[in-house]
Amino acid sequence: MTIWNIIVESFLETPRDVLTYGRRKYFYVYVENDDVYIESGREHKNISNIKVRRKLDSQNFDEVYEKYKSVAKPSEVLNITYNSAYWFGIFRELNL
Repeated sequence: MTIWNIIVESFLETPRDVLTYGRRKYFYVYVENDDVYIESGREHKNISNIKVRRKLDSQNFDEVYEKYKSVAKPSEVLNITYNSAYWFGIFRELNL
């Protein structure tokens, strides 16, 4: 099973709030049609300020995951995606 499939299956089965990588704000993660979406947290008071739902980019997923595994900081991945803190939070949530 690929890392992408692990993420999709987990959040398809159980959509939920996840902490950003810096553990400061909660955001809600869910799946529709095998796409991963995020929006402001639903179950906590300390939520991310996401105005409209965002589809996390699967095209750059492998590169972002490799940076995460190499212990990069989310700020070092901004040239790939502005959603790095969310991606890193998802990776940490799933112990990937």
